[in-house]
Amino acid sequence: MFEKIYYKQFDEFVYHKKLHCGLDVHVLKVDSFKFSSYVQLFIPYGSNDTYYTHLDKTYVQPAGIAHFLEHMIFAMPDGSDAFEKFDEYEADANAMTTRHYTKYVFNTTKDLIKPLNHLLNMLDTPYFTDENVKKEEKIIEKELIMYMDELEDKLYNKLLENIYHKHPIKEDIGGTVQSIQAIKKEKLYEVYNAFYQNSNRHLIIGGAVDLEKLNEFLTQYDDKHTFSEVGKVLYEPEDLSVIKTYDEYIEDVQTTQIMIGYKLPPLNEDELKIEKYYTLPYDIMLEIAFGKTSSFYQSLMNDGIVTYLNASHRSYYGARIVEFTVHTSNKNAFLKRFDDYVQGLEQDVNIEDFAMIKNSYLGVYLKNATKISNKIGTYGSMLIRNFDAYQYADLLKEIKFDDIYEHAKNLRNYNRSVVVFKKAKR
Repeated sequence: MFEKIYYKQFDEFVYHKKLHCGLDVHVLKVDSFKFSSYVQLFIPYGSNDTYYTHLDKTYVQPAGIAHFLEHMIFAMPDGSDAFEKFDEYEADANAMTTRHYTKYVFNTTKDLIKPLNHLLNMLDTPYFTDENVKKEEKIIEKELIMYMDELEDKLYNKLLENIYHKHPIKEDIGGTVQSIQAIKKEKLYEVYNAFYQNSNRHLIIGGAVDLEKLNEFLTQYDDKHTFSEVGKVLYEPEDLSVIKTYDEYIEDVQTTQIMIGYKLPPLNEDELKIEKYYTLPYDIMLEIAFGKTSSFYQSLMNDGIVTYLNASHRSYYGARIVEFTVHTSNKNAFLKRFDDYVQGLEQDVNIEDFAMIKNSYLGVYLKNATKISNKIGTYGSMLIRNFDAYQYADLLKEIKFDDIYEHAKNLRNYNRSVVVFKKAKR
């Protein structure tokens, strides 16, 4: 049966069950939901994970293979498309690939077990042939060409190319037209066998759930499956230097767009086990210093120098980066103001703003928790990064102002790259 975990501060239960085959199941049952059920199945294998070992053999896969595999999973052995079966069960299904995981989702107002059984059957029966792989290659190639014209993606990819020497983060999630041509059925099976086993799946279910019926289904499923070893992702260590500190391109833009990226030391294996304790304080620091309520943001807006400014912090296995995206009418004025500001950044980080931003983060978290689809998505994405989403409020309380201050003080010490997209002169 399910282990019942009670979270007193929310007066909610999470029901947990780890099957012998390795499938990790979490149920966020909501009694007020009488009909709708939401399912998200996370596989901790993403576009960054091209270098790995499995069963004492080392593999280096082409860029884009995680995204390609996500597409191919919907091909069924009988030649049908798995989406059609989801439609038959009146379940709305989708999938997505990120840098560090792949996710398969569906929601339904009808019977939960039928589409859930179909989802697991789809994942358990890979069907890759020379013909269907080649057909999918053409589809993904068109998708990649279409996204090549997306300025935001183009700018971001240029930044990563200029910062990282060899980490797979340099490559787009979908790969390139050239890299996907190297993806054959054999390589897809290699990745599938290493990372798509039940021992690397996290199944999150929310909403209307009959626990007894679900438990019966999972027990029967477990009896038919065995545990398999999962691959171990590897990364070649690289130094903290960047390839280019500045790059400028003529593009079809109405206003100059800039991305700035600081290359931070990646978290080590032990730090990644408690990743949120490192990443959340950085996120708060950036919101205090560069968010819409910051004095820096307000001064740039009031002086007409920027129309858009966003700061973010991303952490992956083997890579960690602080990024700034800017739309500006005056490139030189912005970069001068930005550089001066970063040199004394800690002076603009104060304890009053720290308390305010922590409260706003808590408010956003609680608001998102009221929508079950958001809730299970947050729960799953945090779960595979070794964090219990229900402990988020407690973690916010633990974060100290000194941590924020040190992050602000140290940002200027890291190497960075600047990429500018500007329009041609007339």
